[in-house]
Amino acid sequence: MMKRKMKLSRVSIPFATALACALIQYTGALASSYRMTTPYSVPWVAVIDDFDITDASNREEELEHLTKDCFSKCPVIIFRNQPPSTSAADFFEFVKRFDPDVDLDAIEKGDVLHPFRREADAPHVASRGEQATGGKKELSDQFRWGRVWHTDLVGSKKTKVPNVVSAFHFLECPKDGGGDTIYANMEMAYAMLPPELKKTVDQLQCVYDNDLNSLFNFQLASDGFTRLGPFPNPGEEDQVIRSLVRRDKDTKRKRMYFTPVRFNRFEGWSTEESWEFMAYIFHTYVNTPTNSACIQWRDGDVAVFNNHALIHTSTPWELYKGKNRAFRLTFLNSKKMFEDDEELSTKSELSELPLL
Repeated sequence: MMKRKMKLSRVSIPFATALACALIQYTGALASSYRMTTPYSVPWVAVIDDFDITDASNREEELEHLTKDCFSKCPVIIFRNQPPSTSAADFFEFVKRFDPDVDLDAIEKGDVLHPFRREADAPHVASRGEQATGGKKELSDQFRWGRVWHTDLVGSKKTKVPNVVSAFHFLECPKDGGGDTIYANMEMAYAMLPPELKKTVDQLQCVYDNDLNSLFNFQLASDGFTRLGPFPNPGEEDQVIRSLVRRDKDTKRKRMYFTPVRFNRFEGWSTEESWEFMAYIFHTYVNTPTNSACIQWRDGDVAVFNNHALIHTSTPWELYKGKNRAFRLTFLNSKKMFEDDEELSTKSELSELPLL
């Protein structure tokens, strides 16, 4: 196979600085009954205090502003200090507002996207933590011992377009540390690529593995990103092909959609050179101090994030061993499509996998 030669160099462009200034001005100019700040190292993580997501008296114009205007600029929004009385159903009803293309028909039909223990009053919400699982193993041991960078549902055989909105509700966090999530912005990472490198990634087609051995027994390098295997043997593949870069139909901006857990190679490339290339992209443009933020969760936090714009990883499970930890999560069904796709609904695949 012919080796691909290209100049891979870091560039500095004013995109991130301009966006930071725009967001700071935007968030600082809000006139509302709640307080919103951007206290992290990046301008696209917003924290909102004094806003009860269950309060029936919340003004509709504020809700519209938060779930549409603010969410379009800040792909991570954290609502602090939600009351203990917040139910799974309250949480899910609030999260549904963040996606204008939410697939209500799929929700009504019970198309649940997560494979975990379901909340009784809201089956689309998963109950997580040692108390919820009884200490049983769920999915891969890799989550127990190390960080696992991933984007929800990307590369899924039955989900061509991943869910737009993912969300957490933290009921109890370890008091002596642990319990964080790191987010990196895949849209800003694409914007920072040199023009010649953009031309390369724009053409790449990702081959993703969907066999159970790959999903449950995958191993990653110490960076939590580079997949070491196992890879399916010839004749045993269960794979789909997805574009690495897609243009959002609403914003018209390009983003990289990628998850290392399933990724095998680029079409026409070897596995080895594919991973060398993606590891370079990840460490040079994605997981950088100016493009990532580590969130330490607190009791009562509700976090809503744009799964189309971000890749994320959380604290290894082993660090929670013997500690009280409980949270909820949901993947919101969506009819969101990419600019060049026909409209399709986000269908469940993970719910068909066994709970280990």
